[in-house]
Amino acid sequence: MYAFYFLILLIVLLIASLFSCLETAVVAVSEHRLISLSREHLWASYALKLKRNLEKVLIFSLFGNSLFNAALTTLSTMLFLEEFANSGHMMLTLITLFVTLIIIIFSEAAPKIIASKISLQVLRWISIPLYYIFWLSSPVIWLIDRIVYVFTRLIGVGDSDGTSLDDLKAIIADKRVPFIDHHRMIMKNSMEFERLLIKDIVIPLRQVEMINLNDDLADNLQQIRAAHHSKLIVYRDTIDNIIGYISVRDLLNYDANEISAETLNALVRPMIFIQDFLPIMAQLTYLQQKRQTIFGIVNEYGDVLGIGSVADMLELVFGDFTTDAPDKEFLIIKHSPTEFIVDGAVLIREFNELYHTNLPATFDALSFNGLILKHLRMIPKSGVCFRMNNIILEIMQANDFGVERVKVKILTR
Repeated sequence: MYAFYFLILLIVLLIASLFSCLETAVVAVSEHRLISLSREHLWASYALKLKRNLEKVLIFSLFGNSLFNAALTTLSTMLFLEEFANSGHMMLTLITLFVTLIIIIFSEAAPKIIASKISLQVLRWISIPLYYIFWLSSPVIWLIDRIVYVFTRLIGVGDSDGTSLDDLKAIIADKRVPFIDHHRMIMKNSMEFERLLIKDIVIPLRQVEMINLNDDLADNLQQIRAAHHSKLIVYRDTIDNIIGYISVRDLLNYDANEISAETLNALVRPMIFIQDFLPIMAQLTYLQQKRQTIFGIVNEYGDVLGIGSVADMLELVFGDFTTDAPDKEFLIIKHSPTEFIVDGAVLIREFNELYHTNLPATFDALSFNGLILKHLRMIPKSGVCFRMNNIILEIMQANDFGVERVKVKILTR
């Protein structure tokens, strides 16, 4: 007789533990993983249905677990009262504590720990039978759900705020989350991408390969042959008068003796201009619609600051792409951890990122040349030296147009 009672108690305890397993497993498992498995396994399709009704499934699992835990407590108490009615209150208290301990270990803690570690294996065995029980008990689940809904509204609790951007950043930055470093970098950059402006990708004109359409044809063709890029900016007389760009690929259709000044002029493609204070995200969509990969960048007054490209935008997310342009190591020569020889065309933003400095970068002073000219309000001679923040800048080479090379020394703090 006792064996029968204990068997009933064991079955009730097992059923209660199954509801605990369902509660944890359905939360822990990935929906994308279930979608993939559902194409080949029937149990995964049932588990996916449970996952997509997560809120109601949690109510169902809590209802089932609480129901059978209560049944276990009631049956064990009835068994004690039948057999040990004269043992006193102390024995009843001990039996109650013992049953509570059994419930915590075998109906709550152990099933949830197991389900969190092997959620797929657990769902493989319980998703189909528990789905049908869930379906049969749907009226009760609906009633509980409505009562909970009304109660939460009465105490002023609305819908969940969801995961904030700061939460996502914290998750991605957490080294315990198993992301490949490169993937982590891409996700982090993607979240920052929407905040970036066109001025964050501007390439100063001094750093751009350009040809003057009014120059000698032979000189222009020689410059095109020696170009490091597939597209060259075209201007007339002054670099502020940009009229478009030439694709080197277009010249491949002509023999060298067939190219005239008129031919070169006809190959110039028009260029669109974008203001530097506009967001990159919106302009990327605009460039896709216009099927343009290169564009000019102007400030609010219409002054040309430089150029940008779709590749520059994508590099902000995915990192640098391979290019046949001169390597940065020729633009920045590192003599020591705190001393550098820098080309005047190097962007302040790039130098700050590479060496963790805090030189100011504004729309009218994007490069070292622009920064020095803005600070001194003149074109300095070689040997001029001044300090900015914790950095000493010494002009090493300059010409009539600006600073070509500067020595940068970072002072230790």
